[in-house]
Amino acid sequence: METVRLLVIAGVVALLAVRARTAWQRRDLAVAVWRSIRPRHVVGALGLMVLVLTVALSLWTFVPVTRLGVGSLLGLDGNVIFAPIESALEAPIEQAEQASDGSASPAPGVPWVDVLGVTAFLGVLVAMFPLLAHAEELAFRLGWEDLSLGRQVLSALRFGLVHLIMLIPLGAALAVGVAGFVYGRIYLATYRREATPTVVYPAGRLPLAVDEHGFSRLVLGPRSPIVAVDRGRARREAVMAATVWHATFNTLVAVIVLVGYLSAV
Repeated sequence: METVRLLVIAGVVALLAVRARTAWQRRDLAVAVWRSIRPRHVVGALGLMVLVLTVALSLWTFVPVTRLGVGSLLGLDGNVIFAPIESALEAPIEQAEQASDGSASPAPGVPWVDVLGVTAFLGVLVAMFPLLAHAEELAFRLGWEDLSLGRQVLSALRFGLVHLIMLIPLGAALAVGVAGFVYGRIYLATYRREATPTVVYPAGRLPLAVDEHGFSRLVLGPRSPIVAVDRGRARREAVMAATVWHATFNTLVAVIVLVGYLSAV
């Protein structure tokens, strides 16, 4: 299983290295997301985190099969993205166990190299969260305004189940689907607010239908106002709003992981 763990860690590092270049090229997106975060996003994300944990723990308790996942089949626990941190955390524990067996005791003090490495790793991860969250919102939330409630639920469920590739248990993936549904409601609320009709006054020349010769004719048209809705702009704003909440949630998870790691070492 140690070989599998090392392969997973190498894969995570390689994937982040590839995505880091794209994140740097789209750093304007990250800056826009960070500038949009307000205290209400942090408080709301904390509340959502409690909801997600409650759903996951409830599923694990009452539906034991949801404790299983791809990671359990490989002998791995937790989110694959945090595998390097788990490895760094297990090293001093293994050294302490070896010392209790009579082996050489580990050097006292804080393992600063590991601490700096874990902090840098999480820093890079947090810097990439806006890009990753934006990509997921485009894939799973864009177009929700055209879906029925049932299809929205299915979309949120797919969003959660896709996270099984992160080697998390099934219950955790279903709980992530709950977060996906919340992001979808944020998307819809923003879309409906931004998709307000706009009155457009034509300049006086309006295109008519194609004539009998196959040519479009431009003739003097009526000057009455036209009511239009810019769906493209409304969608962009809605995706951005959901991205801000999504990135805030992920960042809080990373902060909690870092605090937990520092407390353990």
